[in-house]
Amino acid sequence: MTTRCAFLVFALVTLGVAALPASISAQSPAPLFTLDPAGAPDTAPPNGRGLRVSPDAIERLRERVLGGELPAALLNVDVGLAFPVVFHELESTGRGYVLHGMIDDDPFQTATLAIHGERVSGDFYTRQGSWSLSGTVGRPGLVSQPHATGTAPRSDSDAVEIPEGVSGLPDLPDFATVPILNDSHGDRPTWVESPYEVDILVVYTRDAARVAGGNEAIEARLDSWVSVVNRAYRDSGTHTTLRLADAVLAPAYNEPTDAVRVLEDLAYTSESVTGDGRRLDPDGHLDWVHLARAEHRADVVHIIVGQNPAPTCGLAFVTPLHDRTDPLPQWSFGLTHVECGPLTLAHEVGHNFGARHDRYADRVDGRKVRDIEPPFIFGYVNQERIRRGSPGWVVPPARDAWKTILAYHTQCDDNGFYCNEIPFFSNPNLTHFGDPGGVAGEERTDRIDGPSDVARMFREYSHLVSHNLRSNCLRSGSRVRLQAWTGGFVRAYHGGGESVIANSMSPGGQETFVVESDSPECVESGDTVFLRTSSQYYLRAANGGGGVVDATSRRPEEWESFRVERLDESGGLIRPTDDVALRAFDGSYLRVLYREEPVRQLWADGSQVGPWEHFTLHVVSVPR
Repeated sequence: MTTRCAFLVFALVTLGVAALPASISAQSPAPLFTLDPAGAPDTAPPNGRGLRVSPDAIERLRERVLGGELPAALLNVDVGLAFPVVFHELESTGRGYVLHGMIDDDPFQTATLAIHGERVSGDFYTRQGSWSLSGTVGRPGLVSQPHATGTAPRSDSDAVEIPEGVSGLPDLPDFATVPILNDSHGDRPTWVESPYEVDILVVYTRDAARVAGGNEAIEARLDSWVSVVNRAYRDSGTHTTLRLADAVLAPAYNEPTDAVRVLEDLAYTSESVTGDGRRLDPDGHLDWVHLARAEHRADVVHIIVGQNPAPTCGLAFVTPLHDRTDPLPQWSFGLTHVECGPLTLAHEVGHNFGARHDRYADRVDGRKVRDIEPPFIFGYVNQERIRRGSPGWVVPPARDAWKTILAYHTQCDDNGFYCNEIPFFSNPNLTHFGDPGGVAGEERTDRIDGPSDVARMFREYSHLVSHNLRSNCLRSGSRVRLQAWTGGFVRAYHGGGESVIANSMSPGGQETFVVESDSPECVESGDTVFLRTSSQYYLRAANGGGGVVDATSRRPEEWESFRVERLDESGGLIRPTDDVALRAFDGSYLRVLYREEPVRQLWADGSQVGPWEHFTLHVVSVPR
């Protein structure tokens, strides 16, 4: 469950960000942690700090947020550093809960505390730096330490291009025989309203568990990480949600220090061979992961490692998006070091979706930026700060010295200043203290300040990743959207109970319908379906057809039935992004008339299929 206060405006809007009321942060909060007299435990790194937090302090925070309050605390995470935080949201994770907070009235500075039984894990992002927290509530050994950073040479990149000519890749599962495992991590966070849900299977090594403080500690840390990633998705306007399908120890895997070797062990099998005959995974120690992935139907798979993070904090395949219309599950693999934090996970998973680094970094890596398509899939370094000139090597960095999640520090370094990583993906429709968060457009250019809009990439391509390992067809229970020939989406006003139009250019809950069908398997062309709204109304052709379509019915009967037909006349299964026509009970086709701009009423009076009767079916999710 999620608790929010009605007067708290945390979401980013197109013209900027609203902060917490000044009266809340003006108070003098008490420190949340106390210094552990024993200091940091032996397992902590040299820069770790030993702390304690009482169960009563955590429980008071939980109860106050649940009660609609905005409790304040002081995050004394390091020597001489303490940050005022206001906790404003509680998220249930299925195994515990996560508290979300804003630091110093600044939405770009965030705090996350994940409570999993007695284990507590946290991640704090500030202009002074970022920290992780891990340990046990009420006991010695709670450790706060800065997130690790990679030390890769300028010529290195964590984005691994997909190799050509590889054979022996893992087989995709047969969905008729592979069982679906029960969800061991509970339902997705209830605050999530994003249409595209991507399941991630996380494998962690013994080294990662040792560094984190044990299996329970790393699983609590993953709760925090996934929450941080989802907040970045939501605040950036990506329409995407990451769901932790499971976290699994690799008990017999001896982690090598070479990150590329780990990625190959994870992604390939003992049968995988390059075009020149090199075996990519000769020992096959992680071949079992592919079966686990199939059982969970995980869209992406990442491994958490614990060996020295240098020279890189993470590594992942970057999938090509040019002319891509089908999922590429064979390449949705990556790794993150356990000490590097959730924004590294967000960065690496972003590569699996197809996102690139910022344009400057990709040019430094030797790529022809103008040849990358689509041209807007880049992270972003604040170009307004570059134009204003260097503020120098000051800590904390200047407020306008920032980069988004997919961007590198390279351009900031080359211009003589530190830049802070903000927990957002590039999006030109958002502003960060007055400066745009990206660049809009589709121009193919080598310019450093060319199009940069990773949030748009998520919105337009997440449906491919979210169907990586799910049955690639329309099924009863699927959530879908219908896009008319005009480009507008069919909308049931207020989720039903009123009229239905087809002029929505920003699809959300009112444009999403659940398919009901008598077929236990995939829906085929010619099958009859019912379309249910988010408020449990059904789309209905009045009198069975010949007039308008509304969403005022509570029961699926004849007037609420529609026959779905593929427009290519090939018959067969209805699949995501198919072009379809819908026929009402009396045989008339649903259509959107040209002359009705801008209202775009949905009618059921078409006698034949033409442009006005043309709809594109977008499958948002399929049932498990």
